[in-house]
Amino acid sequence: MLSAHMKRNIAAVALLLSGIIAGAAGMYVWTITYAPGFPPPPEEMRERIFMHLKREIQLTPEQERVIRPEFEEAWEQGEVLRREMEPKLRALFDETDERIRGYLSPEQKVLLEEFHKKMSERRGKFGPPPTPPPPPPLQ
Repeated sequence: MLSAHMKRNIAAVALLLSGIIAGAAGMYVWTITYAPGFPPPPEEMRERIFMHLKREIQLTPEQERVIRPEFEEAWEQGEVLRREMEPKLRALFDETDERIRGYLSPEQKVLLEEFHKKMSERRGKFGPPPTPPPPPPLQ
């Protein structure tokens, strides 16, 4: 038989764990539903990545002065490439989708449409995936 002290401790731990679980679940739901600015705009993403790079490799002020323009130029070139490739990738995905449909039953085609609709809604909430940064320039 458990003592009153032990029961109190178990109840306290259970309460703590339930609070942690409820908080995590609430945060997850909030993030999915209301996360403002996720993902951040490309300019903000570029700055975040550069600042992370600066911290990680411990750039001196002089190095930052010369590397930042290189980084930003590479980022802009990456954006141009992304915009050029996006229609080609979209066409590839559409063609692949059409070929896949040829193997599906009518019921599966309906499920595929539902899948695409869900994915489109998710992208609508968060925008397109962020553009990966270009690698830092080689010296």
